[in-house]
Amino acid sequence: MRDRFGRCAVSSGYRNALHNGHVSGKPDSRHRYDKYPGQVAADVSFAQGNVDEWAAEARRRLRNMGNIGGIGRYYSSRFVHVDLGPERRWQG
Repeated sequence: MRDRFGRCAVSSGYRNALHNGHVSGKPDSRHRYDKYPGQVAADVSFAQGNVDEWAAEARRRLRNMGNIGGIGRYYSSRFVHVDLGPERRWQG
């Protein structure tokens, strides 16, 4: 995705239970790798493009890799959440 949208910023990756609570993360957050091993998650933004473009490209790439995954769009904070869990879509 960096080739298409430029520099990538990761605002959140792995969170332990304590940190997840401090950032008001949901108890079942995919950022909690201890709860969901193999279903890694990241909140990302890019130098170019917009939330809808990033989400669409992430969905395309997940499917091309044989994964389903969750994609959350966060317009006001300008990032997308991408994870390797079951297929879900939402707006935050």
